[in-house]
Order: sequence, then C-alpha cells, then structure tokens
Amino acid sequence: MPSTVGKTNDNHAQPEERLDGATLQELQQLLQASLEATGDGILVVDHDGRIILSNQRFADMWRVPQSMIQDKDDIKLREFVMSQVVDPEAYLEKINVLYGKREESTDIIAFKDGRIFERYSAPLLISGQFIGRVWSFRDITAYREAQRRLERSQQKYRDLVENAGSIILRWDTGGVITFINDYGRRLLGFSEEDLVGRSVIGTIVPDRDSSGRDLVAMIEGITNNPDEYTYNENENITKDGRSIWVSWSNKPVYNEAGQLVGILSIGNDITERKKLEQQLFQAQKMEAVGQLAGGIAHDFNNMLMVINGYCELLLDDMDETNHLRRDIQQIKITTSRAAALTRQLLAFGRRQVVQPKVVDLNKLLYNSQEMIERLVGPGVDLKLRMRGNSLYVYADPVQIEQVILNLAANARDAMPEGGELIIETRRTRIENPDSGERYMVPMGNYVLCSVRDTGIGMSAETLEHVFEPFFTTKVPGKGTGLGLSTVYGIVKQNDGFIFAESEPGSGSSFTMYFPRVNEEELIRTEEPHTPEEKLRGTERIFLVESEAKIRRYTKTVLQKYGYSVITAAGASDALGLGKAMELDLLISTTELPEMSGVELAQKVREMQPGLKVLIISDAAEADSSEKYHTIDKPFTSEALLRKIRKILE
Repeated sequence: MPSTVGKTNDNHAQPEERLDGATLQELQQLLQASLEATGDGILVVDHDGRIILSNQRFADMWRVPQSMIQDKDDIKLREFVMSQVVDPEAYLEKINVLYGKREESTDIIAFKDGRIFERYSAPLLISGQFIGRVWSFRDITAYREAQRRLERSQQKYRDLVENAGSIILRWDTGGVITFINDYGRRLLGFSEEDLVGRSVIGTIVPDRDSSGRDLVAMIEGITNNPDEYTYNENENITKDGRSIWVSWSNKPVYNEAGQLVGILSIGNDITERKKLEQQLFQAQKMEAVGQLAGGIAHDFNNMLMVINGYCELLLDDMDETNHLRRDIQQIKITTSRAAALTRQLLAFGRRQVVQPKVVDLNKLLYNSQEMIERLVGPGVDLKLRMRGNSLYVYADPVQIEQVILNLAANARDAMPEGGELIIETRRTRIENPDSGERYMVPMGNYVLCSVRDTGIGMSAETLEHVFEPFFTTKVPGKGTGLGLSTVYGIVKQNDGFIFAESEPGSGSSFTMYFPRVNEEELIRTEEPHTPEEKLRGTERIFLVESEAKIRRYTKTVLQKYGYSVITAAGASDALGLGKAMELDLLISTTELPEMSGVELAQKVREMQPGLKVLIISDAAEADSSEKYHTIDKPFTSEALLRKIRKILE
C-alpha cells in the first residue's frame, strides 16, 4: 500500500490507506512527543507488568538510569524503584492489587529522601480489552512543603488568637458575631454556639450600661463610622449576668472591593482598674469633703469656745439667785453639745486627735437617742435596751457615737420599707476565747453593744467582705463603701472587737466588745475640781493667737486670775516682743499666718532658753511636738488655768 505521508491534496483517502508504515511511525512519534510534553512521569505497562512506554520525565523523577529504561528489564526497574520508597511492601502490594482490577486509583508515595509523589493509575483498554495499566507520577514535594508551612503558619496564628490574653471578637456590619476566641468565651462564660451567629446586643453587650449610656447607639456608631470609634470602654455582661468592664480597640475589615464587611475588636478586662478608679474617686471625694468639714469645724470651734468662755465669765460674776443664770447655763450646755458635733466633723476630716476617756456607754446612747431617731426616720422603730445603770468603757466618746450613727445609717438603708432597730448594751465576760467566732476576744470583762435590724440581710459572700474599704452593695452614687470599714477601724482603735452576723431576709447584727472599766479605775480617772485660789498666778504670759475673739477672751480669763498678759496676733510681732522682755510662759495657737505655733516656739526659745510653752490646737497638726505641752479647743477656762498651773509649777 502506497504511503500517504505528504499527500495533502488527497482529501478522500480511505482510513485503511493511512495505516501504512509511514503513518504508524508518525503516530508513534506524536504519542512519544505528547508523553514528553507532560509534566508528569508516565509509565505504560502490559497486563504482565512489562514496560510498553515511558517518558523522560518518569526516568528523571525516579532517577532511573537510561540503560535500565532501554533494556526494559521489569524486575530490575521494580527493585530500583522500591529501594527508594519509605514503605516498599505497601508500594508493591498496591501494584499487585491494581493489576487484578479495572479501576482508577490515586495514592501518595513517600520517598526516603523526603520527596513525595502523587501516583495515579488507570487501566489500559483497547476495544474493551484490558491489556495493561497507565501509571502517572506527579512530584508534589514542593506543594506538600508549602502546604505544611501554611498549616504551621495557620496553627501559629490560631494558637496566638486562641491563647491570647485578650478577647478577639469579629462581627459583621449588622452587629452579628462571626468569631470569638477561646479567652473571650472563657471570660464571658459562653460557648461558641452561644455567640456565633447572634447579635452582640443582648448577648455580651446590654442595651444600656449602669450609668444609662445607650450602648445600642454605640454599636451602631462603630459599624457606621468605624474610624471614629477606634477605642471605647463599656460594660459587658457574662452568661451568669455579671457585669464586667472591657476596653475595646476596633479595626474595620474590608473585602477586596474595598467594602466594609465587619469589625475586628480586641478587648481587655479592665474591671479591676475601674474598681480602683472608683475607689480613688471616692477617696478624693471623701478627702475633699473631709477638708471642707475640717475647715468649717475649725472656724466653728473658735466661735464655740468664745461663746462658752464668756458664759463661764458671766456665771462667775453672777449671784446664784440671778434669774439669768439658768439661761446662760443652757447656752453653755448647748455649746458643749455643738462642740461634740464639731469633733465629729474634725474626726470625719481626719483632723481630730483621738481623746479616749472613761465613758458611760449607756449615757452616751441615751444622749444620742434623738439624733439616731432623726437619722433613721419615722419608718424605723428605735429600741434601746440598756441593762445596768452605768457601763463604763475607756474610749473616745465622739468616735463611739460615730460608730453607732454609722451602724444606724447602715440599718436604715437595709430597711427601705421600715422595720426595727434594736441597740442593746450589757455586761459580759469571755471565759473561753477558743469557742466559735469569738476566739479573737481575749478572756476578760467586757461591755457588749449590739446593733440589730430587721432588714434584708446579707449573703455569706457579702458578709465576708463587709468591713473592707470601698466595698458596698449599694447602687453607684448611694454608698461610698467606707461606713463599715470606718466602724471597724474605730472599734479596733479603741481596743474593741466587732463581729457581723446576717442571713438574707433575716436582718443583720453587729456585736461589739469593749474592755469594761470597773469602779476602782473610774475613781482614779476622775479629775477633781480645782479650787479657785489654786488656779491663780502672777507670772508673765505671752499669748499669740490670730483669732481676735479668742485672743481677747483668753486674755480676759488670764488677767482675771492675776496673770500679766502680753498678746500678739502673728509670728512677726511675737518675735519682736520675744526679744524685748522676759517671759514665764508662751501660749500659741498652732495655726498662724507666717509660721506654725511650734516653729514660733522654737525661735522664741532660741532667744529665751528654757521658756515653757503651751500649744493650743483643735487638730492633729503634723508639726505638733511632744516636747511642748498642748491643750485642745474648745477648752474651758478652768481647764486652761489648771494646765497653766501644772506647767509653771
């Protein structure tokens, strides 16, 4: 049959005419060229496993010597190939299984040197007859390595995200959560199913926070104008209903088209910081109020001392039958009560010196009854149960009264619908300090004072923290968290002990123990009245007082009792006079325009060594010195004169 190669003008040649030798050679060349052009290694074998065809890529991939390919030695080729793979038995088993089946197969071959091939095999069929198999090998080593690097990178960032000490939250423009990391889920108490696919509003963000701020509007603002809300702080809610503060850093997320598709928010728990800020604010507020109260009390103290002093002078000059005497005595009593209130203001402002003395607790409560009733209001029934005529303790009466008032105010707040407030006092003795909660109270005789209410009570958790500074269960703005901590501090400062007992719905009880003073100790502490002749003197006294009213009053008292008095309103005048004359006693107030009274005393003493000094104060001034005698405002004329005689003699 003539060759058809090159006969391009014979368009009507029969098919059998193209199967001559030249045409078959061209087809073989075309087939081999096609095999060589592919990027995969190709091996064609017959049904007995003998090599029919292969391309150079196969030889290169398997690093088969060219001589072995030319020899077409199937056994040697198989042994050479199997020597390179990690699991030759599995490799051979796969081949044997496939030779008995007419199906495609894909698997992975791992090499000892780290290479990885993907092997594909398909049956070779001609006219429906199985005559062998085609094996295709693709080197995926680089792909697998890139895949491993990608997986490691993804795992690294997944670990960073899941183990970060911050909430990582992603939500779409509709406010729907699309992702939250493990830390965020644990902090908020939710599972992934609880949050993903749900709106941030109503799940982790309330509609409004405790201050009334509209958080719905805030979330809308973040999604509509993300560049204006790159940082915000707000309250979030946990699954169990707790409120926590979180600071959020927000970043908009855009798609490839530049469209906003969501917000990525990084959050940190700042609840403790917010508590500290609130405590600092409360402390600053209390400090400011305390300074104001202390300043008012200082000026008020001066006026009370003048009123009380002139009442004493009037009474000294009055006959016992004078009809005005009783009225003046009532003024004096009222100023004494006002002085006690002033001491409370000074104590509140931390400017009051603690002045413990023997106090009849029953009498103190009786005198405070009217004030307590005004404090708790008409809805609370106050009951005083005082056992025994007099119960004496050694404490600062102003501080003890402050304790009672604080506990009464606390009880009032626990009874919004009204109730009973029972204050009880009695003698008691601790015999066995190891029993129960009272183990901290040493054995001995005590005065017990309990304050009980019929209010809402407290849980065990609240009771555990009840005396801690700044701890409060009241809503913001209604409590400072300082009332009960102040009570605890005052009781301990006066050598007492306090215990709290409460249950929800059963009211609260605060029980205090103060060491009891017996009658013998009471007699020793009572200060005897000094006869008038024992209060007189003729010494020269230098009085330095910036308040004109007090200066005039004090000078009048001293002159009335025989003293020679020189006065000065300030330190500069005092220093000039201190050089010019001999003095027996310097009396100076602590607060002077140019310098403190203590500094003045030091300078005058340099001019007159050995000069005796009495400092007048109504506050615990930082520059008060133990080397000088002191007397606190407001004082009576008798107390001042007694102090002077004690110093001079």
